Amino acid sequence: MHIMITRQREQAVTLQQKLEASGWEVSLVPLVECVMLSPPGLEDTLAHFESFDGLLLTSANAVRAFY
Repeated sequence: MHIMITRQREQAVTLQQKLEASGWEVSLVPLVECVMLSPPGLEDTLAHFESFDGLLLTSANAVRAFY
């Protein structure tokens, strides 16, 4: 079976290796590039972080960016 992985190359290599070791044919076709931003108001928001009731990080990339 042949599958396509569309994640960024550096995030897809481990999955690619595991799938290939299991006999899959894998094509890496990165369709997404994550770029860290520093949007206006970020510093002010983080200065008042304790006023938030929660934090929802929606991806591994968001976790890396936050920490």
